[in-house]
Amino acid sequence: FDSVRNDTTASIILFTATFSDKGRQIADQLSAEFPQLHTTIINIDSDPHMWDAPYLDYLSVDRIPYMILLDNHGTIHTRDARIWELKRLLKY
Repeated sequence: FDSVRNDTTASIILFTATFSDKGRQIADQLSAEFPQLHTTIINIDSDPHMWDAPYLDYLSVDRIPYMILLDNHGTIHTRDARIWELKRLLKY
């Protein structure tokens, strides 16, 4: 995980929905506690076919909210991440 800890271009992908209060809380917490990370928020309810998208199966996204931590090369380091895990992994 050194590449994630030492590189400010690590990324988070947050899968959520516009109706998800927990997803909004996580998005707010990410921007407040990890401003150096690139955060992409994907609202799965923006497209009625989103749950059928093949990449959701590939990424093992089976619920929302769901976070994935990637390094600057796009390597997945943590699936279904939690804020406390991000703090530990990124040494916050």
